[in-house]
Amino acid sequence: MEKAFKIANNKNIELLKFAPSGTNLKMYCPESIADLVERGFKANHCVGSYSGRIINGSSKIFFIEEEGVNGAYFTTFELNRNNELIQAKGFSNTTPRPEILKFIKTFIENIQKEEI
Repeated sequence: MEKAFKIANNKNIELLKFAPSGTNLKMYCPESIADLVERGFKANHCVGSYSGRIINGSSKIFFIEEEGVNGAYFTTFELNRNNELIQAKGFSNTTPRPEILKFIKTFIENIQKEEI
């Protein structure tokens, strides 16, 4: 299962090149199923159970951290197979700050520009 996860997740990692630059936000993907589970536990939400969705391609999971905040976990967001936002959640399913949501929106727009 871990091998299938890494193969599927490599496609998501390729999308990181579309992350907006010039901000103090860092975006990345889970490195393994264990990483996904651990981050879900630390964020106090259910993303840790999404490995099957990543493997079958129905979900793309990304994490955002704010640089300079001592590596503090910040936001998790999910795109569907068409790169549309499904959800974005902070700790305990809180709504991310407006600047985080704007960052995610720009990321999606950058992907869509490339797809045209």
